[in-house]
Formats: sequence, C-alpha cells, structure tokens
Amino acid sequence: MTSNTLKLKIFEQIETMKPSKLEEFYGLMINYFNKDKNDGWFDVTENEITGIENAIKELENGNGKPHELVMKNIRQKFSAK
Repeated sequence: MTSNTLKLKIFEQIETMKPSKLEEFYGLMINYFNKDKNDGWFDVTENEITGIENAIKELENGNGKPHELVMKNIRQKFSAK
C-alpha cells in the first residue's frame, strides 16, 4: 500500500468519526507524536513530584508496608465469604 493510499484511508476514517471519537483519536495521535519528545513519560505536575518525593522519604524512614502484606490484606478484605 502506498503512502498516498494510506493517507486517503486514514482521512476517510477521520471524516466519518463522531465528534467524541474524533477528540479521542486526536488525543491518541498527539500522544503518539509526542512520545519521542518525552521518551514515554508524560508531564508530571509539581504536586505529583512532591507526593512521590514524600512517599520515597516515608519508605526510607521505614514507614512502608511490604507488598506481600498489602496483598494479603486485600485478599482477605475482598475474598468471597
């Protein structure tokens, strides 16, 4: 399939999309084209960075729970009784 044929097929699909699907497609397309710019990482807000840094400090201070314990508690809480 030639590039021109591919472009035409893409355009035909876009032309018949409902507005909500068109917006969704646009978002996916922009993410695809931007992925090389940010190497797969999306912009992180200052608030999110602060939260991550605080979580790391808590873990370093021994305030975390082992994964196995968390999973055990979740299984107990949500298992069928």
